[in-house]
Amino acid sequence: MSAYKGKYHGEQIHCVPPFCGSTLNFRSGFFWVFVELAGTNGETTTQGLDGLAQRCQQYYAAGARFAKWRAVLKIGPNEPSQLAINENANGLARYAIICQENGLVPIVEPEILVDGPHDIERCAYATEIVLAACYKALNDHHVLLEGTLLKPNMVTPGSDSKKVSPDVVAEYTVRALQRTMPSAVPAVVFLSGGQSEEEATRNLNAMNKLKTKKPWSLSFSFGRALQQSTLKTWSGKEENVKKAQDALLARCKANSEATLGTYKGDAVAVDGASESLHVKDYKELRNLLALLCMAVNSLFLNLFLLQDSAIVSLFCLVHLRESDTFAAYLNLLSNVMQISDVRS
Repeated sequence: MSAYKGKYHGEQIHCVPPFCGSTLNFRSGFFWVFVELAGTNGETTTQGLDGLAQRCQQYYAAGARFAKWRAVLKIGPNEPSQLAINENANGLARYAIICQENGLVPIVEPEILVDGPHDIERCAYATEIVLAACYKALNDHHVLLEGTLLKPNMVTPGSDSKKVSPDVVAEYTVRALQRTMPSAVPAVVFLSGGQSEEEATRNLNAMNKLKTKKPWSLSFSFGRALQQSTLKTWSGKEENVKKAQDALLARCKANSEATLGTYKGDAVAVDGASESLHVKDYKELRNLLALLCMAVNSLFLNLFLLQDSAIVSLFCLVHLRESDTFAAYLNLLSNVMQISDVRS
């Protein structure tokens, strides 16, 4: 089985089995960066559309079929501003139509950060106006909605506000979608947004139990909230692999049941499953520690826990152009892949 080789800003990436051939599926490979919008109070927009069509063609030829683009907005006294909403909505729409023109399914991710003392009503309002703008822009750009997925935040109180029950989160989140999201879109795959693993699962379960109109599938695209307890259990130690596999299986089973509304909160208690995963100002990508951990975490999980059915998620970021950081990333990635080669 031949290895996959690629280059990122002149640096060679060498992918060894079990990532190659039939087991390789790059879900995301775009290079994007958040930049501050002039005239706003620290709000941002996502850049990286230049040359995207050509990159889409390359990724499609390499086997990619899905892509993801993240836009970040925040809640404040006067935020999100209309300027930030419009700029991010149009950016997501441009990305989506470019993807579709080149054979990729765009995952549209307008994330409203949980940071702040706001209540759930304020989050619901912000979520509704942002999603409404996104779907206006997607329609203006002639995006085929049936060929997209939405990856939004759940409607929750701010990180510095009192928590509410899963039933309340479910009611506000589903209502926001009902008011803004066309039924043509097949599915919503929620981000966890810094919630604990158990909290994110319970909230998703409550949404699917809700007796109301839901013309879309409500599922999950968790990163931190699917990996945290598994990685904590494993801790890089060979003797913990079986325990880590069991922890991952428990979380996968819990989230699978949550998509059906049948989760009873009986997932095996694992250290870390109830810990908050909130990272303040998560849009600040120059804090690379969390980002590198997430990229490598996905590799660790695929290498040690999924083995032959590995699906690799590589999120390559513009900030990794900085040679020292990128070199460290490649070194860590190389070490992981060498371990994989030995195990395979």
